[in-house]
Amino acid sequence: MAQSESPHGRRRAVVLLNPAARRADHASSAALTAALGPRWSVDLQTPASAAATTRAAAQAAAAGVDVVIAAGGDGTAADVARGLVGTDTALALYPLGTANDLARALALPRDPAAAVARLATSTPRAVDLVSANGRLFCTVGGIGVVADSALTAGRLKSASGLVRQAARAAGSAIYRLTAPWALMRRVPLASPVQLVVTTPSGAIVEMRLDSPGLFVANQRHCGGGLTLPGVGADDDGVFEVLLIRDVSRVRLLDAFSRLTLRLPIADAVLQVIPARAARIVCARDETFLGDGDALGVAREFDVRAVPRALNVLA
Repeated sequence: MAQSESPHGRRRAVVLLNPAARRADHASSAALTAALGPRWSVDLQTPASAAATTRAAAQAAAAGVDVVIAAGGDGTAADVARGLVGTDTALALYPLGTANDLARALALPRDPAAAVARLATSTPRAVDLVSANGRLFCTVGGIGVVADSALTAGRLKSASGLVRQAARAAGSAIYRLTAPWALMRRVPLASPVQLVVTTPSGAIVEMRLDSPGLFVANQRHCGGGLTLPGVGADDDGVFEVLLIRDVSRVRLLDAFSRLTLRLPIADAVLQVIPARAARIVCARDETFLGDGDALGVAREFDVRAVPRALNVLA
């Protein structure tokens, strides 16, 4: 990691705050400075957009800043990560979002103050990212019912009036509410998918089948508390495709219940396929989800592991 210093001899940290994050009112320059002050000189910024967040992170890295702290949710963390890829500057998290899946994967405390206090003594390590049609994400992505559920949760959180208040009050439980809704609403439930996977050994596996959707997992945590089965380490150069099989809605609802309870799910319902790369061809336009945000709409997605592309403090 770069070892830059401020004029006062302390290493530098840039904090990029998303004021729209669910718990952004918990963030303050005073709290961050108090926690990080003994180790870093803190510069707090509030970029106006996701693109501006990525630019600010890239500028901080170019200036030799040691750490850029994403103060927000998983989307904010991904925006910062895109600006830091391939640099020595590390990503750190001040978890203020709804799901905070990356913070969970890094075993950070859920309380923002405790999380930032932990970062004050953390050391960096390199982790993988995943690219979908050139767009990078950190944790879990997917198409079909996987995307439908998360995007519905996002729309509810962005709504106005009582709907927004109820969605924000639900916290991470909003994802467990919208998943069954997505399973019941998707018509048709399953559609043709062609999947061409490059396995960790380099073998090519091709599948053609009907499916309601699939996960692409770089980390095992998603939906603010769900834990995906069969997902490996975040620094092994491999992601997992979790393919949802063409079974009845009732059986899928049962599988989702088992997922929330961390119970085993049959391979006949959810098949886990380790991959270095995957080409996903859909019968219709699908939205690809990544870190809770829409990364693009297409019928074909080229998905690749980007090994050890990002330094994180954990």
